[in-house]
Amino acid sequence: MALFKRQPDPVQRGLEAEIGPFSAAPIACASANPLRQFFDARSEGRGIWKWLHYFDIYDRHFSRFRGEEVHVLEIGVYSGGSLEMWRDYFGPRAHIYGVDVAPECRAYETDRTRIFIGDQADRGFWARFRREVPQLDIVIDDGGHEPEQQIISLEELLPHLQPSGVYVCEDVNGKANPFSSYVHGHAHRLNGSQGMRNSEDDERRVTSP
Repeated sequence: MALFKRQPDPVQRGLEAEIGPFSAAPIACASANPLRQFFDARSEGRGIWKWLHYFDIYDRHFSRFRGEEVHVLEIGVYSGGSLEMWRDYFGPRAHIYGVDVAPECRAYETDRTRIFIGDQADRGFWARFRREVPQLDIVIDDGGHEPEQQIISLEELLPHLQPSGVYVCEDVNGKANPFSSYVHGHAHRLNGSQGMRNSEDDERRVTSP
């Protein structure tokens, strides 16, 4: 999994990355995590396909959005169960969007969950998507898992993410993973940029390449 946060300072716009499928410590109690609790209670209905250790990462970064009017996109609808999980987790004010290549996934559309059918490697599709959907607070890429798809989705959606929004790309693993290398390149350039201290706030820096 790779996780990015859109920085609130438009000058910096950094990427914070957590790379590696086991980057988080295991949760102490599964029942304390509402996502894991929802998952464990699911014995029938639409399937949810998630690695168990992801739930702690989700909850850590998503919990501040619960109960808010949040706009959430999940790439990769498949059997539709995770859309129900996000709806339960974020609450009735949430706007949920799903993207999948399979037209059959339109069956999961509701009054608060919109489904878009398209290829995540198609930049034209994302241009149309951005015209129809407000800026997003959360993106979860659980789509095709191919590096080209992940890179194009990140490039097309990161500018459409709200300041302080969160972008998660699942299943970034394997030796010499191209998407991981792509993200590392961004982090290297950010870390290599020269900073000038802001005298009014030590935590803010004006960067230049």
